[in-house]
Amino acid sequence: MASAHNSSDPAPRCQTKASVQITLDKGSSVEQVIGNPSQSVRTRRQLESDAEMCMFALTVSRTEPKNIKEAMADFAWIESMQEELHQ
Repeated sequence: MASAHNSSDPAPRCQTKASVQITLDKGSSVEQVIGNPSQSVRTRRQLESDAEMCMFALTVSRTEPKNIKEAMADFAWIESMQEELHQ
């Protein structure tokens, strides 16, 4: 799972990538598909698991480093510190 975070976006989002092949029954059309036909079908448990992982990733990504060594090892924090200096 890939996580996307934009520092100017107040609500970061998780994105997942999946390869999907669509097959329709004879007599069916794409217009009858509910939701995005390019995404795979997921169970409620899979959706719950994805949401839990996304929340974990967002929590971890918002944790501040404890010292300068940790901050300097993370490109996102370096970028954030530079943005604050240029304000």
